[in-house]
Amino acid sequence: MARRKRWSYSAGERPHTVIVEEREPGGVLRVRAWDATKREGKGDWIRRSLHHSDKEKAKTYAKKQHIKLKEGVADLKDGKLTLGMVFSMYLEFKTPRKKSLSEQKLDFRRVELWKRIPGSIGTPTRSA
Repeated sequence: MARRKRWSYSAGERPHTVIVEEREPGGVLRVRAWDATKREGKGDWIRRSLHHSDKEKAKTYAKKQHIKLKEGVADLKDGKLTLGMVFSMYLEFKTPRKKSLSEQKLDFRRVELWKRIPGSIGTPTRSA
């Protein structure tokens, strides 16, 4: 059986390259970019989930972020954490580890309930 290749797209030139890729074929898209200021000047990748699988939308996002990185004002470097990001990471990494299918379904249901509260998902949380 042939494996499907994961899709990826790269925008811009080094050191301001922004890469959008699938973690798994057909899955949610993630973006990554190099940040030379991380790890005491040694640099490291910034990684974020785009929370969607629309490839054209992701390409546009990558191009805009590349321009912003060159100008030094990229959203990727903001480091703001939203409830939506927390919920997305929880559903992606913790929920699948739950043995009970009913508990997994309840996790998705709880997130949907939180989404009904105006402004709750996009509101930045306080950093520790």
